[in-house]
Amino acid sequence: MLSAYLTDKITLLQDETRDEWGTITAPAKSVPVRGRIKYKTRKVTGIAGEDIVSQGYVILEPKYETDLRAMLNHNQKIEFDDRTWGIVSIEKDKDFMDRLIRVYVV
Repeated sequence: MLSAYLTDKITLLQDETRDEWGTITAPAKSVPVRGRIKYKTRKVTGIAGEDIVSQGYVILEPKYETDLRAMLNHNQKIEFDDRTWGIVSIEKDKDFMDRLIRVYVV
């Protein structure tokens, strides 16, 4: 039901990973996903506990929740509408029967 409304094309940009010696263990990659983009100014709490004004948020498909849990973090970037955004806050919500991930961007 919820996935019928998630029609926007979004790209998650994952940085390259390095080990403790600085050697690249996995190259940078981009993962295309479907979601819903909402441009709303919201005050959210960042990872360090500070208040940040977010310019919008992205709702990601529930089927990506298990795949993105290990991959999605605050150090990554998210790309949509020909612009690269930083991730400020990640929330996991439940809408009726479907779980969803709400990613606030700045």
